[in-house]
This record gives sequence, C-alpha cells and structure tokens, in this order.
Amino acid sequence: MTPRDFKQKFIEALMSRDDYVKRVSDIQYRTRCPYCGDSQSNLNTGHFYIRCDVTDNYPIVFNCFKCQESGVVNHDVLEKLEMDSIISKKDLKVKGLDMSLTNFFVDDEGNSPQYDRNYRKAEKKIA
Repeated sequence: MTPRDFKQKFIEALMSRDDYVKRVSDIQYRTRCPYCGDSQSNLNTGHFYIRCDVTDNYPIVFNCFKCQESGVVNHDVLEKLEMDSIISKKDLKVKGLDMSLTNFFVDDEGNSPQYDRNYRKAEKKIA
C-alpha cells in the first residue's frame, strides 16, 4: 500500500463514520472530538480538525479547538474515532509515509517554513 492509498483509505473510513464529518478543504476534515465529546447540545458540529493530504508523505495530524488535544493520527486515535476495525495497525506501517512530526515542518534544506497555526500545538506536543 502506498502512502496515497493509505490516506485515501483513511479519508473513506472517516467519511463513512456515523458521527458528524465535514470536508472543510481539500486537505482538512472536521468531526466531533473523541476526547472531549464536543458540544452536547448540537450533534451536527465538531471542533476536531484532521489534516490529511493525499499528495504528500507527511503524517495525518489532528487538533481539537475545544479541548486542545492534538498530535499525529496513530492506532490509539483510530480506536477513539472507532475506525480501528477498518484501518489496522499493519495499515499504519506504510512504507514511505512519515508517521512522526520530525520532518513535518522542515523543508528539504532544513528550514522551518511557515505552516498553518492549527498544527503548532501538535509540533510542541510531540517534541
């Protein structure tokens, strides 16, 4: 499985969930947070953003704007999202897909380019 195939499988599994899921942009998705549960009064909203770009080899990252939980999508996050029956631990070991934030914010020359502020907390949490 290539990184692109894995990410496409992840997106399909995410969009097929029973919970609220919305595609925000070409690479961002929003759903209800599996950590804080989000709003109890409105089940059709979410603060849990997931960045998944099928055109790169960077990890899939997430950030909840309500409880501030953030990081890289791994098997624990898939369990919380109830997607672990669709995407296995074996699927997470895709050759060529960097599942850490080590290279996420650094370009080929070792410089740290400007990046979306939504993921700064994920970088700090992993470091």
